[in-house]
Amino acid sequence: MDLLLIYVIAECILAIHITLSNFIVLWVYARTRSVRTVTNTYIFSLALTDFLSGLVGIPITIWSVLTRQPSTYLPCLAVHLLLCVFCTISTFHMLAIAIDKYATICCKDRLFNSRRTRALILLWSSWIAGTAIAAVPLFDFFQLSRESNFKGECHFTEVMDYRYLVYIIFCGTILIPSVIITFCYIRIYSTISEEEKQVTFMLNRLERERRLGNRRKLIRTLLILVFTYGACWYPLYLINTWDFILPNINSGPFLTLSAVVLSHVSCAANPLIYAYGMPGFKKALRMFFNRNLEKGKICTRLSPTSTQRTLTVKAKEGRPYSRMSGDEWRIISYLHNYRISAHRNEMDVRSRDHRKSGTLPTGIIVTIVIVIAIAFAVILISTIVGIVCWRWRRAKAKAELNKEDYDPKHGGISDKSNRGMFKKQQVDGSASEEFFQGEHVDQREWLIPHHIPPNRLSNLIKAIYARRMPTPQATFSDKTVKPEITKVIQYGTEDQITIAEPKTPDEADPEAPNDVPTRVLVQMLRHGPRTFPFKEEDICEILSRATEVFASEQTLVEVAVPCMVYGDIHGQFSDLFRWFNLNGWPYKVRSLFLGDFVDRGSHGVDVMVLVAALKIIFPTSLYVIRGNHEEELLNRSYSFFDEVNSRFKPTVYPYFQKLFSQLPLAALINGRILAVHGGLSPHLKMLDDIRKIKRPVEEFVVATLPCDLVWSDPDPVKGAKGFRPNLEREPQNGIGQHFGADTVFDACKNLEIDMIIRGHQAPIQGYSLFARNRLLTLFSAPGYKGVEKETVNMGASLEINAAMQMKIRQIRVSEVYRKKRISNEQNYQKTIMKQKKERNNLSDRSEDSKDSSIERSTDRL
Repeated sequence: MDLLLIYVIAECILAIHITLSNFIVLWVYARTRSVRTVTNTYIFSLALTDFLSGLVGIPITIWSVLTRQPSTYLPCLAVHLLLCVFCTISTFHMLAIAIDKYATICCKDRLFNSRRTRALILLWSSWIAGTAIAAVPLFDFFQLSRESNFKGECHFTEVMDYRYLVYIIFCGTILIPSVIITFCYIRIYSTISEEEKQVTFMLNRLERERRLGNRRKLIRTLLILVFTYGACWYPLYLINTWDFILPNINSGPFLTLSAVVLSHVSCAANPLIYAYGMPGFKKALRMFFNRNLEKGKICTRLSPTSTQRTLTVKAKEGRPYSRMSGDEWRIISYLHNYRISAHRNEMDVRSRDHRKSGTLPTGIIVTIVIVIAIAFAVILISTIVGIVCWRWRRAKAKAELNKEDYDPKHGGISDKSNRGMFKKQQVDGSASEEFFQGEHVDQREWLIPHHIPPNRLSNLIKAIYARRMPTPQATFSDKTVKPEITKVIQYGTEDQITIAEPKTPDEADPEAPNDVPTRVLVQMLRHGPRTFPFKEEDICEILSRATEVFASEQTLVEVAVPCMVYGDIHGQFSDLFRWFNLNGWPYKVRSLFLGDFVDRGSHGVDVMVLVAALKIIFPTSLYVIRGNHEEELLNRSYSFFDEVNSRFKPTVYPYFQKLFSQLPLAALINGRILAVHGGLSPHLKMLDDIRKIKRPVEEFVVATLPCDLVWSDPDPVKGAKGFRPNLEREPQNGIGQHFGADTVFDACKNLEIDMIIRGHQAPIQGYSLFARNRLLTLFSAPGYKGVEKETVNMGASLEINAAMQMKIRQIRVSEVYRKKRISNEQNYQKTIMKQKKERNNLSDRSEDSKDSSIERSTDRL
């Protein structure tokens, strides 16, 4: 039988038993006056905690385990905190009982004049302190990385930090109270022993045993209660401590689930301990069952606190009423009248006494206490739900990143104090970079996540299954309105990069279409920004189908607005997720990439396959043009060729090469903006020159239009005019062109366009302007270069709305992020070199074995 099924069955049985047994304890306490002692008041409050655990906590946990819901972080955390609240409150109840007994026996009630006052203070302190400590994770203590790494499936270990479980719960609410409880009971037993010696000389044996017997039995029962609680809860927290100290040696699901079930056995065992050990409870429970269950016996007893006005007559040991003799009926009738009369007189006397004293009957007081306790539990749960809703709304407000003018610190209005012009800088020999002089908005407090939020992930997967595209809009044809940059918005992000170690991908959704690109795409999205363990046959099919889609497009693709434009990615897989999380995935927003997906970064395969799969699913929502690194010659010179061959057989790379050769070379956005990877060419006279380029283009030939489109750069010499060979890219013969500002103006006039957008270079701000804002350079790989904070580059993307107004969105990263990139790339290069060496050694050994086999066959001949 499945382990999870056994766990659920055991939890269901325990929940039913805990709820019913503790309800009986609560009912007996409320209805029986003789058991309403101060000690039993603690027991009543503890039983109320266990009752709520069985009624609310365990069923919600079972639902979460079966469905892995809620799918968002805060509700999931609240579900698992519910049982932590009840557990912590129970621990403080044990401590409160020990303190009360210590104060009564050892201190002779010197702490408070009234035991009931002390009990109320201790009980309320237990509930408040337990709730406060258990609610710590709701306020982000110890949870800094949990929310950002939450994957949408509700697991206890995904939302609860082991530091909180070990340091706060185990040490703070289990170990320390256990030490205090042990000290209290040691002192209590020593005090009782001394009193027994004193009473020995004062009383006879029967009187001595009567006075001390009940006290010894009560303390012994309370110790059994504490020992049972510790035996049930310690294994679970010892396992948590083990997993925290030795994360590489996991305890396994069997031990963990067994410990969870054992911890809940404590709530089920407590009522049995009350029934057989607590003074008065055993007798009260027997009276409860006699009154309510044994209907087959004659019984005319009435409880002194009962309010009933009739007497239930019960038959003798299975004898039917019709066979009872007349004498028996007369006895029953006499007893009935006598008991009812006596009971009525007693109730009248008690009512007169209460009216004279001006106090309410004890039963009414206890009922009020129960109602107040239940109301407190409701308030507790409502408070947790309120905190969760507040945090969720706050997170949702931050997630609405398209409302970039919202700033919670300034009443909903963004801080515009950093408006102004960025200084011109000379970076890596590029042109004297110009930056936007208008409005700049600092939103760095909003950290763009590198994983897909769960609610967005579910919507994205639904859109993939439905192949839903963005709603088409009418083309903006007023050419008197020129494209204009209206705002630059800067965001922050955390320091996580793509995780290099692959994990096992999630199983395919059984409701998903039987289609390789769809299946792999959904698995990649659920897998998150980490290395994906592709199957070779899957990756080959995706690349082949994407190649067909790209080949069906023109060399100059036409893109409608609104759309997002992205520059170079260079294998930074986690940043590709960040951009989609910031600007919208292709099912919502039309996207255009300017090439250079691979090389330099260590996850070019994952980037390229994700883009190819998205292109297959959303062919009219995602557009790609070719960069200079989408070529075999550069792939061999840099890292992508070795990356592919280190992960797959050598037969896989040709599929990438075929896809690269069919990529379009330029895009025309709304007929007004030309998008290329590199820049202009003296061979470009009209847009049809690009359309006439035939594909596949296997390699870029120097001094041709395709080569210039992917290799050219703005001239770094201030005031330069015309074209000249780009010797900075290739010092001997040059590759591509350096073009001046005048060529940009001429191209806009001759091609009848308003602006040119390109990639290919890495400005420090992630973007730069040239030729009086007529040419925009975009680079979308943040942390691509630099070491110090001032030299680490930002990434940038461009939003173009339906009215041709543009907003630049930047992502700023820290120097820690950049150092992680450098370390990751160095380790990756070492791994590639090691695998390359192993392949070479393997091929040498195979050649040697072939030579030796040939020699042996020659010797035989």
